[in-house]
Amino acid sequence: MTKNVLVDEYINSLNKDSQNRVTILRNWIKEEYPNIEEYPAYGVIGYKFKKAKLYLGGFKNHVSIFPGPDTINKFTTRLQDYSKSKGTIKFPNAKQFPLELIKEIIIFVFP
Repeated sequence: MTKNVLVDEYINSLNKDSQNRVTILRNWIKEEYPNIEEYPAYGVIGYKFKKAKLYLGGFKNHVSIFPGPDTINKFTTRLQDYSKSKGTIKFPNAKQFPLELIKEIIIFVFP
């Protein structure tokens, strides 16, 4: 199977809310970074552009991005309403999806 088929299967396995949000982000990433490498990684979707990496995953009640600790530290004030750990930010499906904030974070990771 190709990487794209595996990523498509992963997205199709998600519940509707997570699937929609992951698809929105995936489409935007691929449009913004046409040469980005997309691949299945660690049970989520990996993206690599030049030397930078970012992971995107859908879960039962949230969508997470995994931009790494430096990025989370940079956006910590703006992320105060979201659960985060050292390298992960969780965006609950029950809340409004902060698409513009997530785009800014991704652009920071992949300048």
